[in-house]
This record gives sequence, structure tokens and C-alpha cells, in this order.
Amino acid sequence: GCEFIISFSDVSYHLKAKTVGDMEQWVKCIQDRRDYYSRVQMKAEAAKTKRSVADETFRESRLDDNGDEEPSKEGWLKKKSPGKMTSWQDRYIRIYTERGELLYYKTSSPDAEAAGTV
Repeated sequence: GCEFIISFSDVSYHLKAKTVGDMEQWVKCIQDRRDYYSRVQMKAEAAKTKRSVADETFRESRLDDNGDEEPSKEGWLKKKSPGKMTSWQDRYIRIYTERGELLYYKTSSPDAEAAGTV
């Protein structure tokens, strides 16, 4: 597989895709998500809102998830577990670029509850 690292200001994730092409698609979608949040944050700063527009967008997307939006990208990746005894854990990832959300699951079931978000 092709390993890659996604770094944010407070955390980094070690991921693995099956092929270079898959890795490039994942990186593109994740970059699109990052760019979305950058635009939202710039708008929030310009408006000098008390509450971050990104937080509000995120909150609304979780409350109003009626399943209408199709993920921009979804599929299996491997996530490197933290700690001394590291191993690779399978995670099903769904990226929703329009609402700036990346969710990961332990199964690919459409009804599965997210194990986490980035």
C-alpha cells in the first residue's frame, strides 16, 4: 500500500491507500475539504462573528444530516493506531466537501454511526 500523513494544527493521521491513484484521490478530496474550511474561516474573520462560521456549519451539518448529500469520496483506508505498539486499523472514510466534513467508520454500512471525525 501507499502510506501518507495528513497533518492538522493539533494532530496527524498516518493513512494507507491500496494504490498510488487511490492515494492521490484521497489527498485531493482532503485538500478540497481544507480549502473549504479556509474559505469559511476567512468569511468568519471578515464578518468578525463571535462564533466561528466553520463551527456553525459543522454543527448544522450534524443536526441536519438527512442523507441527501452524497460523499465527495468514500472508501476504505488504513489508519495507523497511536502508541508504542502501532498497527494499521481499517477505517471506512466518507468526505463531504460541501459541508467540510470527514467522517470515519469501522464498517461501510450506510447506517453505521461514525467512529470519529477529522
